[in-house]
Amino acid sequence: MTAVLIANIILSNKLVEYSADVNLAGRQRMLTQRTAKLVNMIQASTQTQNDTATLAAQNELRLTYKLFDQTLSAFTNGGDTIGADGESVITLRQVSTPELAAQLKEANDIWGRFGRNVQNLAFTPPSRLDPIDIDESVEMAASYNLQLLALMNKLTQGLDDQAQETAGTLKMLQAGALAAILANFVWIITSAFGSLRRTDAQLIQYSETLKTHNESLEATNTDLAATQTELNNSNENLQSAYDSLKKYSSEAEQRANELEKLSRDLNRLKEESDTIFTSVDHGLFLIDKKAIIGRQVSSSTYDIFETENLSDRSLIDLLRPLITEKDTRTLESFLQLQFNPKTSSKQLIKFNPLKKIEITLNWDGQGFINKHLGFNFERIVDNGEIVAILVTVTDVTETVALENQLKQANQDQERKTGLILDIIRSDSQELEIFLAQTDKALNKINDTLKEEGVGDKATDEVNNNSHLIETIYRTVHNIKGNASMLKLNSIVETAHQVEDKLSMLRKKQHVTGDEFLGALVELAYMRELLNDYEELTQSLLRDFVQPAPSASAAPLTTSEKLNNELVKFTNDISAELAKPVQLQADLNVDSLGDNELAVNKDIIIQLIRNSLSHGFEDADTRKQLGKWERGSILLSNSIDNSSDNALGQPAHVFKYRDDGAGLDPAKLAESAVAKGLITAEQAASLKDNETISLIFQPGFSTASSADQHAGRGVGMDIIRNHIVKQLGGKLRMSYKTGQYLELSWYYPVAKNSPSVPAPQMAQA
Repeated sequence: MTAVLIANIILSNKLVEYSADVNLAGRQRMLTQRTAKLVNMIQASTQTQNDTATLAAQNELRLTYKLFDQTLSAFTNGGDTIGADGESVITLRQVSTPELAAQLKEANDIWGRFGRNVQNLAFTPPSRLDPIDIDESVEMAASYNLQLLALMNKLTQGLDDQAQETAGTLKMLQAGALAAILANFVWIITSAFGSLRRTDAQLIQYSETLKTHNESLEATNTDLAATQTELNNSNENLQSAYDSLKKYSSEAEQRANELEKLSRDLNRLKEESDTIFTSVDHGLFLIDKKAIIGRQVSSSTYDIFETENLSDRSLIDLLRPLITEKDTRTLESFLQLQFNPKTSSKQLIKFNPLKKIEITLNWDGQGFINKHLGFNFERIVDNGEIVAILVTVTDVTETVALENQLKQANQDQERKTGLILDIIRSDSQELEIFLAQTDKALNKINDTLKEEGVGDKATDEVNNNSHLIETIYRTVHNIKGNASMLKLNSIVETAHQVEDKLSMLRKKQHVTGDEFLGALVELAYMRELLNDYEELTQSLLRDFVQPAPSASAAPLTTSEKLNNELVKFTNDISAELAKPVQLQADLNVDSLGDNELAVNKDIIIQLIRNSLSHGFEDADTRKQLGKWERGSILLSNSIDNSSDNALGQPAHVFKYRDDGAGLDPAKLAESAVAKGLITAEQAASLKDNETISLIFQPGFSTASSADQHAGRGVGMDIIRNHIVKQLGGKLRMSYKTGQYLELSWYYPVAKNSPSVPAPQMAQA
């Protein structure tokens, strides 16, 4: 009844709220007509130049506008508005009925267009009113007044329907409450009469039970007399039994002596068993069908498992925290098979899951101990039945350690053999230059890491991690490119692993020293590889592998060697990616300094890798496009001594051109959006040249995944960094989608620099 009363109060309050909503919705109908009327009054007064009448109409229009706008907003979003009395403030709930909400949305759309004109008409001084604006407002009033009036009528009717529905619910609730009261009264009367009937029946039953108990008591007295007679007979039988007991006692004494002798024999056997279990080096114990460890456990078993809690314990529960869940399930099945007489013992030995396992002990919670254990299981058979399993446990930790050392030694030998093959295949002079440059680059990385404090406090955030990561990334990417030219696969693979670690860090806003640890480990391994290459080069290459130069053979120039290396590099990657490409290298770099040569070589390597990975189509696609199946790269350099070039002064000029797919601004923008470098809205507003410039952004790549040649999003970024920052030059680029891509870079000629002689052509 309390719940009915509370619901009655809530519904009554809702009726009051609905009444207010209906009144205010009705007022909205009146306000729409008043608005149209006042707009027409302002038009009439302005035409007669009656400023007093215009001002009065404007004042009333302002009040009407504010009241209509505020009430419409309160119905739509919920909020306060002026009540029907014009003074009180009423808080309206947001209209949530889908149909009414749709009508309010339509009314807001109309009022959004009409209301701006009404507001302008109401708040503009009479002297500044524009007849055209007034006429437009009159036309809009004529156009929208009836629509707003119809929508407000629907709103009023809808709110009134909700009020009627609530009133109907209240009536049904009150009728239900009355019915419940009547049902409750009937139930009480019915229960009272039922209780009286049950009480009468119980009294009758108690009377009958008492009568029955009296009859039973008389029968019991009769039974007692008979029992006394039986007791007398039992006493006679007891005396006879006592005489027999004396005879049996003598026989029991004889058997006790025999039992004592047997006990002495068992104790002797137990002492022998204890001696065995104490002195044996292996863990020995028995388990039953439930895998429970027996009372007899060898001393070594406690040492192996480093615990005193073994007897009467489940072997499975003992090993559960020490092995994987999968191995635990396998062990349970294996032990069940041990007690299955149909299972072959040889098969059980062959498929023993615990023949050699690694466990981690931490019984005391103070530290972890890793051990390698070997388990052996032997069946104990009695009268053809398997009654127990003898478990033998052996600690093979030292044996496994020796096996691992031997395996590591073999791996080291295989790795050094691979390094030796790399050295034999490489040009000794180029290898020495690469090793020196890489050593310098790794030292620079170490110096940078020390300056940033990486490694001192592993949990601290790495300062300016974005710049640090990008710097290391570019350096490692250069090392990978140069190692790839020399086919130093170990360094290529290690550099690729470093890039993998740094790629994950580049996506984070904040990086700690702990998170940097994976990259540092790979960098340390790269340093180790570099040391191995240097050591093997000094001890092997110079003394045993490289033949002495022929006196008749003229040494190759720097330009010839570089052209040949670039052609070989192109051929290798072309074969690896199954894209036939021909490089025509026409470079003359004999006059360049070591640093200039190294930087330009890095730029060219990056361009070749980018072209082969991203720019060139496969042979079938090129054929379908009407191109030669074999792609072409043209590479040349010169010195422009005029001032008409991009620098306005004498400059080195390098030109690189491929006949691949060129650049597609639409696909570049799509890739940039997919990688989160720009938004879709920004991409739509970019011009083609702005879109093309995205390829120089760090992290940009059109590749779907990264491999050893592309997909990292640093290639073009490195190229721009080399040209602009290291050489102090400029980059120019031209392209035609589906046809070609050409890049030219210019950088100043050093004073007293010699002119470039005729180049030596190398061709793939």
